[in-house]
Amino acid sequence: MNEPKYNLGFTAGALLYRDSVLLAKLYLETKDWDAVRKQVLENNLLQIRTLAAQKRIYSETYTRIKLISEEAISIIAKSNRDDQVQVIWYAVCKKYHFIRDFAIEVIGYKISNHDDELSIADFNIFFNNKAIQHDELNNISSQSKNKLTKNLFKMLRDAGILSIDNKLKSMIVSTQVKQTVSRDTDFPLGIFPGIS
Repeated sequence: MNEPKYNLGFTAGALLYRDSVLLAKLYLETKDWDAVRKQVLENNLLQIRTLAAQKRIYSETYTRIKLISEEAISIIAKSNRDDQVQVIWYAVCKKYHFIRDFAIEVIGYKISNHDDELSIADFNIFFNNKAIQHDELNNISSQSKNKLTKNLFKMLRDAGILSIDNKLKSMIVSTQVKQTVSRDTDFPLGIFPGIS
């Protein structure tokens, strides 16, 4: 049985907290992604020097947020930082099944077994195991793999899941975030470390 291919495009920015909050707010004001894009790019609202980089970061942020419900977008736009970060993490995991699987199979497993150390070796073991079912992992260069590793670890730090010295932390997830993510019936709450 062939597994759906992993999207490995998570090299444009990490968690993108500030950009996600900005886009969520603009979307709730307009309910029109075309209008949001126009406003962001014409006024350089992401405050990025080149137009090409603006477009890349806009596209990465937009393609994550558009996958989640309006209720979830509203949390990103209006809630406290912890809830915002958790919903942005959910959007990342929804777009990137590789990250979702890593969160559940590696981080979730480690937390449930009281192992709070996350290493590059853990990433490599996961990557190599997944490469058996996902041939696309066999076709990337070592440079690209290193970039994926670096960006994933940065995302985990930005999300408050990983400390600077690579210690894992459980997430205290609010009832509102749990209920919102639970409405996405095919999506596991196990992406949040400490929730099974």
